[in-house]
Amino acid sequence: MTKPPSQPPKIELRLEGPAVPGRISVDTLTAVARELQLSLRRMLASPRRGGGRFRTNIEQTCSLDLTSLAPGSAILTFEYAGQRDRDTLHGDPGVRVTEEMLDAMQKAESGQAGWDTSLQTGVVEGWETLAKPLGEGVDSICITLLDGDRQRSARLTKNFRQNLRGTTTSQPQVTQGEIEGVLWECDWKKHTGVLAEPDGNSVELILDDRLEEQATEFRRQRVRVRGKLERQEGRVVAVTVAELTLLADRVAETDLRYGGFWENLSADELARRQGVGPVEDLSKLAGDWPPEDSIDEFFDFVREVRGG
Repeated sequence: MTKPPSQPPKIELRLEGPAVPGRISVDTLTAVARELQLSLRRMLASPRRGGGRFRTNIEQTCSLDLTSLAPGSAILTFEYAGQRDRDTLHGDPGVRVTEEMLDAMQKAESGQAGWDTSLQTGVVEGWETLAKPLGEGVDSICITLLDGDRQRSARLTKNFRQNLRGTTTSQPQVTQGEIEGVLWECDWKKHTGVLAEPDGNSVELILDDRLEEQATEFRRQRVRVRGKLERQEGRVVAVTVAELTLLADRVAETDLRYGGFWENLSADELARRQGVGPVEDLSKLAGDWPPEDSIDEFFDFVREVRGG
């Protein structure tokens, strides 16, 4: 088991430009600090991490406390709020998602092709708010993760903001790759089909005549599809198919208690398989949400994460 560093992980946010040091509005500082925290939450709550489901302890792992403001400059230092669990198999979730966000920000700053293919629109729109001070007396915003002896940084400039703006109006990203799911009916008049991914996402398949016999044979079965993947908002929406492979050996991976998305099981059948009966203790319906928090605080948090 890895021994945690003597100092807790920190995030340093540094604003640089002719307005710093000097005068910089409180509104600017508070907006940047707030958006930094929201960006981390949106990254962790992204549908690519779990089908868009609310994650347990997301608020704690991505909440920040301001611990210092360096005199004569706009350098804000944050520590992660609450108790940290750094001994899990995947490490500290807040630190991990910060590393992922900084890597993506660096790619966006440099304009690396396809940097946004795994990010939801809400994440990118939040970064636009974070980068708003750029050009208003602020030349750059440097975000640095300090975790023991390790450091990871992203420096955001006007290029970053310009690349974000281009993303919202850009054409869908097309890359070579593969996905898996269940092949549904094919329309050979239109040369299309539908693939249902395990999380329920429907993907249009663009097929040619040479695949007609194979695709017809593989209907209602799990397949791997290779070809040109078209993505929008981080999700695959269409594939120009080059190759179809039957995954007969994957059928056993489906947990019979829950079935597969493609089985379209009724609520009664799911309850029967899982041995679910009437609820005898209403407190069990609360899940992992802290009992001391009010329902109003829960709704406020959901709205904040959604950017509402």
